[in-house]
Amino acid sequence: MAQIVYSVVATGGVIVFRFPDMAAGSFSFSRSADGGNTWQELYSGETYQNELGEVVTPRFVDYGDGTAAPLSQNTSYLYRITDSSGTTTSPPITPASRLAIEGDLVTSILIRTLQAGIDGLTLPSNVNPPRILHAMPLNGEPRLPIITVNMDYGPASQEFPIGVGINASMTNTDVRTVQAERKYSITALCPTVQEREFYRDAIIGILTVAAPEIFGAIWDDTSFRFQAYSSQNVGQQNSPGFYFTQVMVELQGSFNVATINNYGLIDQIDVDTNGDEILDIT
Repeated sequence: MAQIVYSVVATGGVIVFRFPDMAAGSFSFSRSADGGNTWQELYSGETYQNELGEVVTPRFVDYGDGTAAPLSQNTSYLYRITDSSGTTTSPPITPASRLAIEGDLVTSILIRTLQAGIDGLTLPSNVNPPRILHAMPLNGEPRLPIITVNMDYGPASQEFPIGVGINASMTNTDVRTVQAERKYSITALCPTVQEREFYRDAIIGILTVAAPEIFGAIWDDTSFRFQAYSSQNVGQQNSPGFYFTQVMVELQGSFNVATINNYGLIDQIDVDTNGDEILDIT
């Protein structure tokens, strides 16, 4: 007789099923949202057999089949599967879960690290201290030199391991980690070429020293690289012009997503009837 093995997707509203021990031949799969009084057929068909004549375990993803929305996270559903050997009914399944997204503070760490390094510089006589901003000021002409830090994109990942599933029906907390890449533009705007060259080298030097130590302490398999570009903006009618350098910084490190469920989880109940009854719940 077929079994019903299920896993609630960690974002909620979707349930993934597989049916081991399915008998060869026709079968049907149904869902009830009212405790078994009314059943809606989700699928019916024939089992698939491999070249050895073995039934390949069917799989099914219920994302609210036959409805206009995902499965309700406030409803308990029953499922049943019928094959030539009989009918199996699942326990009530509630597709409720939630994701906890927390900022990883990488941008704040990078800005503070750069600010600390700039504050600790020994400045030559022809170089003025800059202001470090996360964005350009909106009112008035900015006083130069200034250094701006902006994330170009991130976190972005080229590969994500999908072969490792989260069994949200049996796990209350799960953390998924992926190696992510973050790209930043660090731009120094200066009134002179000398200041531009100094702050270009200062930015690269500060991050070369600090980034591996700081991000290496909070990430595994971290990497850091950069490239610099310098130019000038002069000759405009209403602007005296300025010199600028832009340092493109790439950081590779961890990005975590935590899934949290509110199920009361019981994996096994043992009753010992030798003498007094002892109930052992695990």
